[in-house]
Formats: sequence, structure tokens, C-alpha cells
Amino acid sequence: MFKFKGIAYKVGNVETISDKFRKREFVVTDGAAQYPQYIPFTFVNDKCDLLDSIAEGQEVEVSFSLKGREWTSPQGQVKFFSTIEGFAISAQGSAPAPANTTSASDEDLPF
Repeated sequence: MFKFKGIAYKVGNVETISDKFRKREFVVTDGAAQYPQYIPFTFVNDKCDLLDSIAEGQEVEVSFSLKGREWTSPQGQVKFFSTIEGFAISAQGSAPAPANTTSASDEDLPF
């Protein structure tokens, strides 16, 4: 088991692959100013719902495992794939407030 702390950068939509398998991508950044790292995590099946309460910009800690597999193409070429699979997440505080996009007209001003 590994843990990574960072800032929620992108919360993806749930993708239904089959009746028994669904996945959701979640990207966390380390927030470095010059060379930020964007780490994509994959949450699967019932773990997809853990991301429902996470907002982009929120500080998070993700618990994850590394998974790897071997695949042989029909032409006999062997390839290796890895997945960073999240299985728990905790939010550190609340998400930043959204920017106020409404503007007041002259009639709304108190003076």
C-alpha cells in the first residue's frame, strides 16, 4: 500500500466497461511551481463512488496499489502495462470557493 498527498486536479466521469466493471480516472498534482507532476489514479467498481465528494482544487491523500500485467499481441509482441489503482481517499479541508461570476448592475448598487 502506498499513499500520495496532493491537490485534486481532475475528477473524471464513471466509465461503464461491462455489467461487472466500471472505472473512473482521478488526477492529482503535487502543486510544484516549476515542474508540476500530474499523477493519474484509476478507481474501479464500488471505489468509483469515493470520488463523488471530491472537488477539483481540494487537498487529498490517496491510498493506492501498483498493478502490472503482461499482454501478448496477436503478432507475438509482448507488452507490459501498469495501473495506479486507488482504493481510499481522504480530503484535507474543504475545496476552494468557486469564483463569483455574477456582476452587479448600476441598479443593484446601494449608492
